[in-house]
Amino acid sequence: MGSSAVGVEFTHGGSNYFVRAKKEVILSAGAFNTPQLLMLSGIGPGNHLQDLGIEVIQDLEVGSTLRDNPTFYGVAFQTNYTEPIEPLENYIEQYFQGVGPLAIPGNNQGVGFYESSYTRGTGIPDLEFMFIPAVASTILQQRAFRLTDQTYNDVYRFQDVGSTFGVYVIVLHSKSVGTVRLRSRDPFQFPLIDANFLSDPENKDINVLYEGVQLLMQMAQTRAFRSMDATLAGGQLSACSQYEFLSREYWYCAIRQLTINVYHPLGTCPMGRDPREGAVVDSELKVFGIKKLRVADSSVFPFALAGHPTAPSVMVGEQMGDILKEKYKYNDNYYDVLHDYF
Repeated sequence: MGSSAVGVEFTHGGSNYFVRAKKEVILSAGAFNTPQLLMLSGIGPGNHLQDLGIEVIQDLEVGSTLRDNPTFYGVAFQTNYTEPIEPLENYIEQYFQGVGPLAIPGNNQGVGFYESSYTRGTGIPDLEFMFIPAVASTILQQRAFRLTDQTYNDVYRFQDVGSTFGVYVIVLHSKSVGTVRLRSRDPFQFPLIDANFLSDPENKDINVLYEGVQLLMQMAQTRAFRSMDATLAGGQLSACSQYEFLSREYWYCAIRQLTINVYHPLGTCPMGRDPREGAVVDSELKVFGIKKLRVADSSVFPFALAGHPTAPSVMVGEQMGDILKEKYKYNDNYYDVLHDYF
């Protein structure tokens, strides 16, 4: 007959609660917490769950295919242009008008896409560049990236952050695959996350990043860059001092030192046709082998994307809504009634 989801147990204010689902349970906790909740519920890799003493309800490859966009943060340019600093009140006023640095994610000043030698001529870029003011390279960033003081000072300790900008080099359609696993049976402990960047057997990801760095070096020779005297900022990474500065070997070392995620995790509960091939949900987002349980978030994407996952994740939610409306015969009038009622 198979197992069936019956509800959700949660803790609030120090008390435990259980909510019974009348129809279905829809899990939408993201690429990290969705697999965590499934595994805590006995749905996941059988051997891993057994090692933690969790009863295996359904043996599925939950959390086995974490994907993200490996991002190299180690390139910045010093210029002769200084961005004027305005009072905070001005920035706040600009924000409410939908403009200014506070209205831009990460204060991103520009985005570009490019086809590396792997995808050239296909119309499918596998490189993205994000241009970020160096004022974003703060101690907070050092802590977020878990950089040593030495590495941070080598790359980000600019003499004048007001005239410097960084360029993030991002791999799209990345091939490296990581994992999400439980640390313990305790739901309040963060899961173990291994991005496993730059691990693909053919080294495509690191090769694409290197091509991106080389493109930036070429861009530095363009009229636009020369017009503001743009030169490479920062010095040689101490961790890569055994290599000639800016040589191919140096950049490969630097890429391995400074490649981090760009907060685009997905793929930990991939959609597919056959759970024997690693699929966790089907085309209607139903968890294989479990009745009345669906997943609707970025974890269902079966491969890395060509860009940021925000809009595709919204699409998944919209599709989930359409599936449920069709199954339970809801219509727009139903929602109008609910809106008027509440």
